[in-house]
Amino acid sequence: SWFALGLGIGPVSGVTSKGTVGFDINLLYQQHDGNHALIVPIGVGYRVALTKDTTAKSVPYAGITADYYIINFKSNPENINGTYGAGGGSVLLGVNFGNTANVEARYQFASETRGFDFSGLNLTAGYRF
Repeated sequence: SWFALGLGIGPVSGVTSKGTVGFDINLLYQQHDGNHALIVPIGVGYRVALTKDTTAKSVPYAGITADYYIINFKSNPENINGTYGAGGGSVLLGVNFGNTANVEARYQFASETRGFDFSGLNLTAGYRF
């Protein structure tokens, strides 16, 4: 498991049946046995509601993102320690609950960095106040 932090500005509502473009940034961190990885995908995302009634209490949505990954990692066995850039993106499915909460499943694709593949599935829940 990884520590993850996302940045959300404004209410979680706003996904429409015509689609919404927005800023996308996350922070993922893991450390073990003196090794660590900090991954910061920054980019733009497109989300579209999977229902015509976007005023409902629960609004399911799907989306994609295009991201630039800033990756700082240290791997002692491979003698790697530095900060690198990578291209990538993600596909996602989620549900907004009113204006304050959501759950989301996202698969992030990142290009290989120094022989490591940092792609993977993220399951998140959020609450904004």
